[in-house]
Amino acid sequence: FWDGRIQQTAPNEFLNPADEYLPAGLENAIAVQAMFPVTSRDEMRGQHGDYAVEGTHNVLANIGDHDMPLMWDTLMQQLLAVPAYQQLFLAAYPDIPLSELGFEDAANAIAAYEMETFTFLDSPWDRYLQGDKTALSTEALDGAALFYGEAGCAQCHSGPLLTDMQFHNIGVPQIGPGKGNEAPFDYGRSRETDNESDLFAFRTPPLRNVSITGPWMHNGVYLTLEDAVRHHLNPVQMVGNYDFGQLSTLMQEEYLGVTAVRTAALSAPSFAMPQMNLSDADVAAILAFLESLTSPTARDLSFTIPDAVPSGLPVGGAIYAEAAQIAVTEEHTAAPQTIIPTSEDFLPVSVGGAPFSAAPTCNGEFVTHWLDHVTDVQGEVVRMFETNGAGVAINDLDQDGWLDIVFANLNGPASIFWNRGDLAFEKEILPDLNTRAVNIVDVTGDGRLDIVFTHIVSSLTYWENGGVGGNGRSTFTRLPLPGVRALAHSMAWGDLNGDSSLDLVTGSYDAELNLTLGNAFLFSNGEGVYQYTQNSGAFTATRLADDSQALVIALFDVNQDGQRDILVGNDFNLPDMAWLWQNGTWQAASPFATTSQHTMNFDWGDINNDGIFELFATDMAPYETDEIGMAPWMIMMETMAPEPMAAGDPQITSNVLLMQNEDGTYQNRAVMSGVHASGWAWSGKFGDLNQDGLLDLYV
Repeated sequence: FWDGRIQQTAPNEFLNPADEYLPAGLENAIAVQAMFPVTSRDEMRGQHGDYAVEGTHNVLANIGDHDMPLMWDTLMQQLLAVPAYQQLFLAAYPDIPLSELGFEDAANAIAAYEMETFTFLDSPWDRYLQGDKTALSTEALDGAALFYGEAGCAQCHSGPLLTDMQFHNIGVPQIGPGKGNEAPFDYGRSRETDNESDLFAFRTPPLRNVSITGPWMHNGVYLTLEDAVRHHLNPVQMVGNYDFGQLSTLMQEEYLGVTAVRTAALSAPSFAMPQMNLSDADVAAILAFLESLTSPTARDLSFTIPDAVPSGLPVGGAIYAEAAQIAVTEEHTAAPQTIIPTSEDFLPVSVGGAPFSAAPTCNGEFVTHWLDHVTDVQGEVVRMFETNGAGVAINDLDQDGWLDIVFANLNGPASIFWNRGDLAFEKEILPDLNTRAVNIVDVTGDGRLDIVFTHIVSSLTYWENGGVGGNGRSTFTRLPLPGVRALAHSMAWGDLNGDSSLDLVTGSYDAELNLTLGNAFLFSNGEGVYQYTQNSGAFTATRLADDSQALVIALFDVNQDGQRDILVGNDFNLPDMAWLWQNGTWQAASPFATTSQHTMNFDWGDINNDGIFELFATDMAPYETDEIGMAPWMIMMETMAPEPMAAGDPQITSNVLLMQNEDGTYQNRAVMSGVHASGWAWSGKFGDLNQDGLLDLYV
């Protein structure tokens, strides 16, 4: 591992992520490393609800993330259930009964295979050291002299593998979302040692076969070996000039655009890399030497692909990096999980195909129906932003007349539940992690409904609907939204300029960004409220506000002029915001005399059936009849309370129901309507739940 989380401290003793739960008998650090990819959800173990390649339920995914011994035991049982594997294990370990074998024995075998198969000693450099003076070109020899001399490369890249196996901070620019609790930063070795001197330090990479092991650096930030070499010459300049446009679309979407994150390693105490002055000819010579470290055998690894494997599963032949794109560019054809309620207590009801229509036999009662959508958040963690909940969106994605459901997931993958009628659903995992809000909208105007997510400390992800595939479901491909880069917690889509293309408004949640990014938040320049105008598939951004605590954005016609206006509902310490389209531009406005203090959500509806829409804002005022039950929450609310409101401050800690007067102004009538208090509430929605022609309010 680049951060050294596995380290041999004595014969048969290792520092490792499993600590004392690591089984005995592991022969070397490579075997110890082989124990952990199978425990990682992202790498091999998978997510809740996944299916294994043969179509069976993925039982490994249901094991708790910290119960590694159970993962290893379960995996070994699965291996030994295959007769061909039994014979191979007996041949490899003839003195150990099958019943006594553990996954550590499999790991030892994996390590032995890796060392035997991938140790190559026939590179031009090896041949030169063995006496073949014709093995290196003159340029490569000049590069070797620089490498071991003036350039100083061998100070770290030494020994048979050309690495000192130590950890150094050379100021590599950071891409990606970061790691662990320190995200969006990746502190490298310091995550293991807790030493400030190890901040952003990573293990010196071996240089064997380096010319074919790109992309380079611990995070793959450089796509050419020359750029990796030039970074060593002037890290500050290379980081400052780094072009994120060279990255794949997925990596560009993960990049936060935060200068302080990208350059953090340069300002850490551990960074002390001197700049060197080498000519272009010197760089070319060093590259020629590095090329000589590559074995010709390593250039064609097709010999490592077996004709068959003991499990009987088909053997794949795609061994190149492009195969990594398959997960997001091919149709999702994994075996569906059909969820049909069978409990007598939760019987399905017959519903119509039109959106939100009532069943002909509806008796006014509600029936609970369970859907298997699992998040990896461990229990309830009060006041932690990552457990505040994620969104859900409902619409007919495959145009079969049944409403489908999309769940976002703050700690795990998103899910689509395909409605097959009679409330029977097929679950499909959508490989988009740590999503917060979800909208189902026709982004491109092609008549097919697409899916868009917001994320924790990131921008949007867009999944384009490619139409119904052979499995009867719509296929989705993750694509960029050109021009949309700002950090977004909330979003709203609508045609704001009358050109029949959907435009976009996004808002960040600065309290979460400040907690997550720390000082880097001050320099992020990615927060605030943005309005994006779509033109020919590209988006042009206008920053409406620098600060934002946006928990909700609504496109609501405030002044009844037929033009949608922009409302932003902010959490504590920041008033709600409004922009009206006037004189060809967005003008900030304050149309409401009263607004909620901690605006969780907006919804609007014509509750009087008079053609004029009312606006409801959800807050967290306690029930008058349940103050005892709300007492623990009130203590917390008091600790979060803002400074005393100034005279005339429109904000109140209460739900707000804004109804329009005859003169076009709005008046809060939540108290007189009996809807001002609903506890610590998150969302209010209007809907005619009992089909009597009047809108009801569900909070």
